[in-house]
Amino acid sequence: MNINTYLQNIEELNRLSIQSYQNGDYDNAIFGFDKLLELNPYDRDTLYNLSKVYYDSGKYEQCINKLLELLDTGDSDDSTLILLGDSYCNINKLSEALICYKRVSDNKEVKQKIKKVKELYKIEGDKLQKQYMSYPYPNTWKNQGIPDDYLNNVDCNSRQRRQVLYPTQFLDINFLQLKYLFEYKELRKLRILNAGCGTGEGLVGNAFRYPEVEYVGIDISSNSINIAKEHAQKLGVTNIKFYQKNIMELTADDLGHFDIIISSGVLHHLPDPFIGIKNLKELLKEDGLLSGMVYGTIGRREIYDFRDMFKLMISDVEQTSEKVEMTKCILDCLSPWQRLDRLKIYNDLSIGDQGIVDLLLNERETSYTTAQLSELFEQADMKIEFHDDNYLDPQFFMYGIKDSAIRERFKILNQGAQRKIAEILNGSIYKHCFVSYKKIFKPKERLPFPENWLDYYPIIWEGAKLKKDNKGYFIDLIFKYGESVSKVVPEDKSRQKLRRLAINENEALFLRNCGGKFAVREILTEIKGNLEIKDMRKLLFTLSKIDVLFFFEHKQQNYNG
Repeated sequence: MNINTYLQNIEELNRLSIQSYQNGDYDNAIFGFDKLLELNPYDRDTLYNLSKVYYDSGKYEQCINKLLELLDTGDSDDSTLILLGDSYCNINKLSEALICYKRVSDNKEVKQKIKKVKELYKIEGDKLQKQYMSYPYPNTWKNQGIPDDYLNNVDCNSRQRRQVLYPTQFLDINFLQLKYLFEYKELRKLRILNAGCGTGEGLVGNAFRYPEVEYVGIDISSNSINIAKEHAQKLGVTNIKFYQKNIMELTADDLGHFDIIISSGVLHHLPDPFIGIKNLKELLKEDGLLSGMVYGTIGRREIYDFRDMFKLMISDVEQTSEKVEMTKCILDCLSPWQRLDRLKIYNDLSIGDQGIVDLLLNERETSYTTAQLSELFEQADMKIEFHDDNYLDPQFFMYGIKDSAIRERFKILNQGAQRKIAEILNGSIYKHCFVSYKKIFKPKERLPFPENWLDYYPIIWEGAKLKKDNKGYFIDLIFKYGESVSKVVPEDKSRQKLRRLAINENEALFLRNCGGKFAVREILTEIKGNLEIKDMRKLLFTLSKIDVLFFFEHKQQNYNG
C-alpha cells in the first residue's frame, strides 16, 4: 500500500467515525476513533473527538482520561478545558471542575458554569446538613443506653469509654506533639479545633483527658452539637466551645488560629474537599498540625458495590426514613456468602439507623488512594505524612519475597510507588490517617534509634499504660479504639500483634521516669536497678518502633503526660 492509499484510508475511517457519532452510533464511533489512535496515539483531533463521544454517551470517566491525555500533548484550549470541567461536574468532582473553568479565557458561558458549580456546592452542603440533622452521627450514647457512670463501669465496653480511656494516636494531642514537633508545647497554651466534631465522641474524650487545653468544636449539624454538649456535661467537661459552622465557609476571622486541627471522617463528605483543606489551612498557625482521616478507595470497594445495589433497588424511594427501613430489610435477607460478612466489619451497622445512613446511604462521599490524597494536599501547598502503624508499611509486603532482584526493584521505587504497591497488596485499607502542615513549617524529623541513646531524654506516650496483674508488670498496648498494635518490631524485622508487652519490675520503674525531664543515663543511675544495657536498649527500641516511646535531644520541661 502506497502512502496516498494509506492516508486515504485514515481519512475514510475518520469520516465514518464522525458520521457514526453524528448518527448516535456511539459504539462504532468509539471503535473507529480507537483504531485511529492506534495509528497515531497523539493526534489531538482524534483524542478530542473520542472524548466527545464518551461524554455524550455518559461515559464521563473515560472522557476525562482521554482529555487528560490530550492536555498532556500540550493542548489546553478552551474547548478542551470546558469539556473536562463539564465531565467532572457530571461525576460530582466539583473542585476539579472549578479548576478547569478558571483556566478558561474570560467568556460569558464559563462564568455561568462557575456560578452553577457554586450553586451545586450549596445544594450538596444543604443535603449533607439535612442528613446529619436527621441522623446525628454517631449517636451511640442514646441508641445503646450507655450508663452515665460508664468511665467507672468496667463492664461497659462502649465506644465512648474506649475513646476516653484508650486514646487514638492520630487524634491525641500529646501523641501528635511527641511525634511531630521539635519541642513539646505547654498544654495550657494550646488551641485545638475539632472540625466536624459530630456528636463529640472523640472531642469530649480528648477534652476530658486534657482539661487545661482550649478546645473548639464545630459541626454543620446543630443536633449533633447538642448531643456533644450533653456528653460533655455528663463528664463535667467545661473546656470546649461549640459552634454550628460549615467548613466550606470557614475563615480565620471566625475562629482565630489553632495549634492543632483535628478533622476525622469529615473532609471526604464535603462538596469540595479541596476548599475544605484550604480553609482549614488558613486557620492553622505557622507551626500548626492538621490531623485527619479520610476513606480509602481500595478497602471500601464492598461499600461502594452495596451502595450501587441499593441505588438500583430503592432509587424510587424519596424519604430517607423509608430508604433506611428498606435497606435494613434487604440486609436481613442477605446471607454471609453474599458478602454480608465483609460488610459487617464496619461498626456502623451496629449503632442504629444513623450508622446505616452514614455507611450505605450517605449523600456525599469522596474516597482516596494514598496517591490521590497526596496530590490533593500538594495542590493546597501542604505536606502530608501517613500514620503507618497498622497498614502502610511497604517493607512488610517484601519480607516474604526471597528473590533478591525483585526486592531490589521494589527498593529503588520512590515512597509514593512503594505505598501504592502496599495499598494494592493489602487490599483492606479503608481509611487513611494522616498529619499535614504548611510547607513553610519543618516538623521534627523522626530520629532513628539514636546511637548515643543513653544521653537522650525519653518520653513514653501515656496511651500505652503501665500495668500489673498476677503475671507481673506489662505495658498495655490496647489503644486506637481498642485495637492492638501491629507493627514491624524488633531489629529482626519480625511482625507481630502486640496487645501487651511483658516487662520486669525494674523496667517498669525505669519507664515511669520517662517523662522528658531526665536522660536515659540519669534514670538508670537514679533507680540503681539490675538492668542490663543490652536488654534496656532492646525494650526502648521496640517501644520507639511502635510509636510509644520518643527521644528528644533536650529536656522537655513542659511535658505533662
